[in-house]
Amino acid sequence: MSTRAMASTALKLLARQQAVRKSLIPAGSRRAFSSAACALDEDLERERLYGGQPSPMSEFLDLAVNHGHTSTGAPPKYQLVEAPVLKCGISEDDLTFKTTSFGRLIEAPYVQHQEHKVTMCVRWHVLPLNDFEKRILMELVGGRYNPEQNQLKLTSDQFGSRIENKRHLTSMLDRLVFAARKLAVEATKQESVEATAVEE
Repeated sequence: MSTRAMASTALKLLARQQAVRKSLIPAGSRRAFSSAACALDEDLERERLYGGQPSPMSEFLDLAVNHGHTSTGAPPKYQLVEAPVLKCGISEDDLTFKTTSFGRLIEAPYVQHQEHKVTMCVRWHVLPLNDFEKRILMELVGGRYNPEQNQLKLTSDQFGSRIENKRHLTSMLDRLVFAARKLAVEATKQESVEATAVEE
């Protein structure tokens, strides 16, 4: 069979298939795809299958849809979990931690000497202190407060574990905040005693 004959046979077969498809779909039912058309098709199909009666499964399906069940079970119920708060009143969401990873060494001790170093940054406005207490804290931390970035930066490499260094930093922040509050109370008491002494 020649190439021309094969092409004409394929075209005739394709035309016959299209004619069969057109004969199966009534002329009035051809319309553009839309959600309204799909809903109408579903209603017509339900009418054809059940003769105007509701589907035997409609009650079950409506119940499942109303309660939010799917084929894989009930959807998970997500709950917002609040971040833990340190003893001094700072949320752990307000803390930023930074570590550095190095490639593994071939020889012992297999880790770099700064591998476990952890740096914690906290914004200055997040600290639950008044202005006087913040000035005292600034005196306590010295150069660890960066006025350009307005943040406190603490670093720890005291322990051989990043987790322990992180715990140490949060504990250090707690102690610094409590110490600033305590020193502020003592300073105000001292000022009041000096003021009464000057009046007498």
